[in-house]
Amino acid sequence: MKTNHLMKISAAWVSIAYVVCYVLFYFIPALRGTFIYYAVHMDIGTAPSVFTLGNFVGGLVFWNVLVVLSIWLWAFLAKRIKN
Repeated sequence: MKTNHLMKISAAWVSIAYVVCYVLFYFIPALRGTFIYYAVHMDIGTAPSVFTLGNFVGGLVFWNVLVVLSIWLWAFLAKRIKN
């Protein structure tokens, strides 16, 4: 599979997952505390929930950049490291 194609698929997947999670936490805020506790292994229940368009777009961009860079690094290492 070509690296660019894999990056596009990964970006689409993370975009869908991010939108689903953001909407879920927006409509059911009680899930946020439980999810965060298990995701980061600490209780940050006193942190405010801020749902704005800017936060949504910023998070979407951040996660897409992170995933695309991760896939690029994986492909780079896969090409360089031979059995």
